[in-house]
Parts: sequence; structure tokens; C-alpha cells
Amino acid sequence: MLVAIVALVLAVAGTSVAAINSLSKKQKTQTRKIARSEITKAAPGLSVAKAADAVNATQAAHAGQADSVSNGSIGTAQLSGSIPAAHVTRTAAQSIPDGVNTALQFDSERYDTSGIHNATADERLTAPVAGIYQITAQVDWESGGNVEHELWLERNDTTEVALTSDVFTGGQQTVTTQTRLSAGDFVKAWVFQDDSVNRNVLQSQEESPEFSMTWLAPGP
Repeated sequence: MLVAIVALVLAVAGTSVAAINSLSKKQKTQTRKIARSEITKAAPGLSVAKAADAVNATQAAHAGQADSVSNGSIGTAQLSGSIPAAHVTRTAAQSIPDGVNTALQFDSERYDTSGIHNATADERLTAPVAGIYQITAQVDWESGGNVEHELWLERNDTTEVALTSDVFTGGQQTVTTQTRLSAGDFVKAWVFQDDSVNRNVLQSQEESPEFSMTWLAPGP
């Protein structure tokens, strides 16, 4: 801005830099008036002071944007209510038949921010919006024979998205994955055992059975 004003002064006054330096105080004042007049004609409303004000305002705006999260304008209360997340469990053991794929059922919610769990279809966790989700299921098997135990996650009753399979006498199994879901897609946790008799998935504090789904990002 200063360079532009000096250039304009030179053009209006028709003098050199040396000549400007040699001007008297009165002549310098007159030259400034001429420069301001010419600026006003070329760009009404423009002035050095207004330009400085605009720069300051822009810098303040940028500073405010940079601090918009750190200064507390977005807090945990806003985030907790807007990010889809649910964690469900069961209040009693569930009997799992021998040799039959069985969907786990969940009758209690630890939390659900977005209506992800539906009590009338309590095996499901349903994505309310499209995005990438973290999904985890955890169970504790009743002790029995040293046989195959499986735990897996399945989307829309058609597509397996994660599986864990172990040969053991009982104990904990956990399966987890990150996958992209469309709005309305649902996920179930399934189990299988072949111990020749029914075996329970035990209810144990906050360890079993547990099923959770959390939105992480919009996704590609």
C-alpha cells in the first residue's frame, strides 16, 4: 500500500524521489492532499486507514478460526450427542445350540447416542448415517470340551466382515473390525460351537456378552 501511494504521489506531482525529499513541510502536506484526492477519485472509500483496518479484521478472523476448537467453542457435550455410538449387553446367559449358527441377542444398552440399537430386533446394531465404523463383539464361553468356538460379525445377514475361530474348552473370544456402512446397514454378532451339547455364552459383569459400534469418519 505504501509503495502504491508513493508511486501515485510521484505520478501526480511529476517529481523525482530526490525532489520529494527536498520538499518543504507545507509542500509535503499539499502533496499528501493531492495523493488522497487522486485515491478517492480512483477508488471511492479507499484509504490507508481503512486498508489497515481490513488487514487487522482479517487477521483477527483467522486467529479466531484457528482457536475455534481449542477455545472451547466445541465441547464434549456437543460431540457426545452427535457421534453415532452404541454399546449393548445382555442381562443373562444365552444358550447356544450345538452345531447351529446363532445370532447373539442383547436386551440392555450401556449407551446409545443415535438409536443404533432397536429393542424389537435386539441382535442388530444399525448405522444411522453412512461412514466408517468400529465394531467389536466380546463373549465368555461356558467351559466344556476342547472344541471349535467361533465369533463373527456379519453385515445385513449376507456379508461376513470379521471372524475369529478357536479350538479351546471355553473362555473369552473377541472380534473387532473397521468397516464402511451405508445408512440403514445393520451388523449382528454370531457364534458357533460344536460340543455335542448346548453351551452358554455367559453373562459376566462388563466382559460378556458385549457388542459395540462407533462412527469414526465419513469415509471415501
